[in-house]
Order: sequence, then structure tokens, then C-alpha cells
Amino acid sequence: MTGKPVSIFRTKEQMLIAEQQGNVLIDDKVLINPQFKGAEMKELLGFTIKEGSDFTVTDVKRIKDNPRAFMEVAFGEVDTDAN
Repeated sequence: MTGKPVSIFRTKEQMLIAEQQGNVLIDDKVLINPQFKGAEMKELLGFTIKEGSDFTVTDVKRIKDNPRAFMEVAFGEVDTDAN
């Protein structure tokens, strides 16, 4: 089942607990992503999840002190030419 991408903001700890409880599946490419691996457990991250029966996490971005990454996760591609 394919689903539309959904963006959520959760801590690394919250996502690992959700995976352990069977509420989400975290793709291997997210688990080995340096942004995920290097994040502290209580750090807020931006996740992209494929909506569907299993809610698979497909991407992650560190958003701490990075408003551009936050905007990309929340709203999609950021227009770099905007004044």
C-alpha cells in the first residue's frame, strides 16, 4: 500500500519507542542516517512518514538550529530566491 508523505516532529527517543511498540516502521536508511545516529535521544527531529497501514519512516532531518531544514520538512522544498 502506498501512501502520501506526512511530516511529523518527534524526538529520537519517541520514534524508537514507537517502533518498539509496533506503531511505526523505521526504514534502515533512516537508522543509518548520520543525522539520526548523531542526534541525542531528546533532540527534536523532522521525520517523513509514508502514510499507510504500517506508517513507515522514510526520511529524517535534524532541525535544531536549522530553520531551513524545519521548513523543508514542514512545507516541502524551500524557495531559495524568495526575498
